[in-house]
Amino acid sequence: MSIHFSKDSIFARPDSGYYSPEKITLLKRIFDNACKNAGIIEQHQRDFLARKLLAAGKIFEDEAALIDLTKRSIASYRR
Repeated sequence: MSIHFSKDSIFARPDSGYYSPEKITLLKRIFDNACKNAGIIEQHQRDFLARKLLAAGKIFEDEAALIDLTKRSIASYRR
């Protein structure tokens, strides 16, 4: 898991009000599944994806939209 999804990390963010415990759990699950399925183990890639997902989590409520954005982020990083 990325350090970006720890409770301390989330609550230290100036935009922490966007992240309910349920939203954090959803984002962590999407992140962990995406990294596992895409074989992402390099920390720089994981950090890139975590930052993208946290930003998207403020805008999108729909899980399917967040998963789609995650897949597109991985594809764009790998180009």
